Amino acid sequence: RAEEGARLARDQAQPAWEWTFRVLEAEVLLSQRRNAEALARLGPEIMAGGPEGTRVRAFMTRGLARCLLAANEQAAGQAEVDLVEAAVQASKFAALVTVCV
Repeated sequence: RAEEGARLARDQAQPAWEWTFRVLEAEVLLSQRRNAEALARLGPEIMAGGPEGTRVRAFMTRGLARCLLAANEQAAGQAEVDLVEAAVQASKFAALVTVCV
């Protein structure tokens, strides 16, 4: 269903929703231990300007996939960078939510 959502969003020219569904699909792949596929689904760039919660989830998912696939210190370092960025984005997101409440 995530693939279908991404396709529909792409067809309707809604990149933020397409990205959200791609992240969801990567999360599902990761939960199925299909780590390389999850990493490939996210790609090398996390969408800038997308929904903040989705950015957090994207960095977390990519970081975990990289961590599980890490074959050397450099790969483990890339995972750590993603996980640290997820934490930074999460704290920004939490600050926004707090202001809105």
